[in-house]
Amino acid sequence: MPDIGVEDTSLPDSPPVQEEYLTHAFPGGPNDPSILRSFNSHVAAAIWHGEERGPLKCHNHSSKILAWPWWLVENNTRFKAIIEQSGLSQLARCTYRFVNKLLVSCFVERWQPETNTFHMTVGEMTLTLDDVGTILGLPIVGKSVSIPDVTDHHGVTLLVYGLGITERAAYEEVSSAGGNSVRLEWLRSQFAGVTDSDPEDAIHDKSGGRVPVVYLGLLMDLGSIHTYAWGAAALAFLYQQLGFASRSGVKQMGGYMTLLEVWIYEHFRAFRPHQNMGYNEDMPHVYYWASRREAGSSIDHLKSFRAELDSLVATDVIWDPYHSCRDRHPCNPVMFYHGCLKCLDVVESYHPDRVLRQFGRVQTIPDAPLAPSRGARGNISA
Repeated sequence: MPDIGVEDTSLPDSPPVQEEYLTHAFPGGPNDPSILRSFNSHVAAAIWHGEERGPLKCHNHSSKILAWPWWLVENNTRFKAIIEQSGLSQLARCTYRFVNKLLVSCFVERWQPETNTFHMTVGEMTLTLDDVGTILGLPIVGKSVSIPDVTDHHGVTLLVYGLGITERAAYEEVSSAGGNSVRLEWLRSQFAGVTDSDPEDAIHDKSGGRVPVVYLGLLMDLGSIHTYAWGAAALAFLYQQLGFASRSGVKQMGGYMTLLEVWIYEHFRAFRPHQNMGYNEDMPHVYYWASRREAGSSIDHLKSFRAELDSLVATDVIWDPYHSCRDRHPCNPVMFYHGCLKCLDVVESYHPDRVLRQFGRVQTIPDAPLAPSRGARGNISA
């Protein structure tokens, strides 16, 4: 099996999410509590009891990426060549400027972290490796995005050799940022030759943006960046964020929202925006749909999206939207890998056997869902 991310038993235990486990049938919810044990803490349970949390706050950094001066320097061929070599350059170009938080929020209400699938009126559905590869064109087969834990000393060493700064400056930043991370604005300020960022801005930055130092270990060898299974890593991280956001006490969500939105557009006609008239068949499917602002952001708007999902029937769903383009986007056998996906310390179960209709197959009774015991799902603050 290609190395797309296997659970690493050497990872330290993560603190569990605070859950109120289900031990009985839930009115309007699961009759059998043996699988969806954390349903009592799910946002759907809160909604059933009349406790609306409203639309999620969805974090999107596309404007920050496009505002980086690297993209604006006409003769900055070296930087642009490095980005192209990485195989990740198109993400800066295709990331949607706006997040449709109403659409994201109503789908999150259907997400079940025990199975990593959306539980819909028409059955289970989820984002698969097939979706990631076709929508984004990212590699889904390759080296796992994983390296050993970074000690404080190793983190400082990575900063010194990766950024060309002094050991003292590296140590001060790691100590002030905490958790073997550096501040995003501080990191930008280190590229003095190609950015107009003021180092003083980094000192007073209140955005809270952090970048784990561990990523430098993956990026030190620029010639090998394209060999990693970035698509599998992105999917693992999005699974984790969907799991966090499905908890009733959480009011915000991270992860790559463009991937989630395009997945919705590909599979559900009712929510589609206008098509991008500049799309051609050789492009990843993310370019097929035009980003747009949402029409409203009230509870009533959210309820209308919810009602649309509640009324779905099987014929409303495009189960295999890539059927007609398999000559350009073939179905790689790795799509049916059954196990865990990994992105650094994130470990998430992957269950394509629960959504076989998305591969043009007849759905059978799936195996019991996997339950990764290490690494993946810890506490986050709402």
